[in-house]
Amino acid sequence: MLHQRYNLFEVIGQGRSGVVRRGYDHVLQREVAVKTMADTPQARWEVQVLASLKHPHIVEFYDVVIQGGKIHLVMELGLGGTARDRCLTLAELIEVGQQAGEALHYLHQQGLVHCDIKPSHLAFSHAGTVKLVDFGTCAVVGGQAVGGTARFMAPEVKSEPCAHPRLDVFGLGKTLLVLAKANRIGLPRRLKSCFSLAASAAPEHRFQKMGEFLAVLDTGAGPGRKPYWRGAAAALLTLGLLVFGTAQEVYPALFTVLLGPGIVGWSALYSPLLALIALAVVIWPCLLI
Repeated sequence: MLHQRYNLFEVIGQGRSGVVRRGYDHVLQREVAVKTMADTPQARWEVQVLASLKHPHIVEFYDVVIQGGKIHLVMELGLGGTARDRCLTLAELIEVGQQAGEALHYLHQQGLVHCDIKPSHLAFSHAGTVKLVDFGTCAVVGGQAVGGTARFMAPEVKSEPCAHPRLDVFGLGKTLLVLAKANRIGLPRRLKSCFSLAASAAPEHRFQKMGEFLAVLDTGAGPGRKPYWRGAAAALLTLGLLVFGTAQEVYPALFTVLLGPGIVGWSALYSPLLALIALAVVIWPCLLI
């Protein structure tokens, strides 16, 4: 038993910085996750970082025990596995992107960069909400970016290891693309463009802030909604113009009195053209879906 309070059970995760086990807190009578690390400055930094954060999509810090030359970080247990192990639908993938993005946006506002975003670091609570985990490579904005996973690491880190929010933007964009492929999700064009832009190899072409990524993601999250509304409005406009043009032909004298000869002549000439333009507005948004 750890510190006369925590029982430790099976290993549920393992990384470069330590081993995570399922545990049980006998005082508060709840399951917990316990990460055991060597007592190093980096491990103490990870504890300090997590203890300072409070966000619904960041794993919650509970306690720390230093015993036998080891640091035991006690935190919330994610019972839903990680994004790496989970089958996702398109709607769930979008939700993962939004919730992880919100957590990272908050982290950046605290002056920190995670530096190691990947599917296995996006855990799920029992309720199915995303929880960002593992802050072992977290760095201060402008500081040195250390560690990370090659597949999800921004290319510029190799030549210029400076911690910038763009690193997390890249990591999240790459993660979402990998998850979409692994789950055989057909991404709508706008979402694929959003994820690809986030994971751009050139940092200057990437979203510079997580807030920018979230704004575009929210816009593309419902690919059918806005185009259909625009299409419905354009269809009504087309119908109105056609009816207007036909009515002028049937009742020319009435429209001449109501609108004047100049306006009637102009509208009779251009109503078909305007109807075609409105019809194009119906079709074009649907091609963007």
